[in-house]
Amino acid sequence: MNKMIVALISASFFLAPAAFAQDHKKPPASQQQPIILKKGKMLPPEHRGHRVSDQDFKQRKLRSPGHGERWVEVDGTYVLINVATGLIVSAMGR
Repeated sequence: MNKMIVALISASFFLAPAAFAQDHKKPPASQQQPIILKKGKMLPPEHRGHRVSDQDFKQRKLRSPGHGERWVEVDGTYVLINVATGLIVSAMGR
């Protein structure tokens, strides 16, 4: 039993670095296309996590998000997206 536990622990040391490997397929930021923040466009997944708090969108006088929607901030622009699809419902500048 102890040998099995030791074997599992030692195997985890060899597999852990693979879990933290970075994806180097993305081009550098200087070569990436600019993000188009217009109604009907898709917001890239990497920008969907910058959620605006309930208090913040009320202070900025943004409308309450509907069912399945949320406000996110992308480069100073507030964007209302559909959570499931990433489709931009509305975009408001600073």
